Amino acid sequence: LVFGAIVIAYFSIMHSWKGKTIGKGIGGLHVVNADGSPISWRRATARSFAFLGIMFPYYIAISTGIGNLMEITAYAVLAWIVADAAGGITDTRTQRSLHDRICGTRVIRENV
Repeated sequence: LVFGAIVIAYFSIMHSWKGKTIGKGIGGLHVVNADGSPISWRRATARSFAFLGIMFPYYIAISTGIGNLMEITAYAVLAWIVADAAGGITDTRTQRSLHDRICGTRVIRENV
């Protein structure tokens, strides 16, 4: 849970402060609102939860050691990751993944 909270905090802080994480900076990418304006702290946090928050039940299941719960949540995490990626791949016009659509954000190339 602590690791998950740190990861969500990292993405929330970096996206709201600079609009990008270290990896996005290297790749020349930037997260903005759907209209192109800078992303706020609240929206960056919501985006982080939409992308990574599904993993919290899995972390709880691991910490309890309940086998069936771990399996169910592992499948839920896998299904979310596949659906999220498929959303970005199939949306050929804007290439927005599900977590971007949910939160009203998009990823753009810098200096375009």
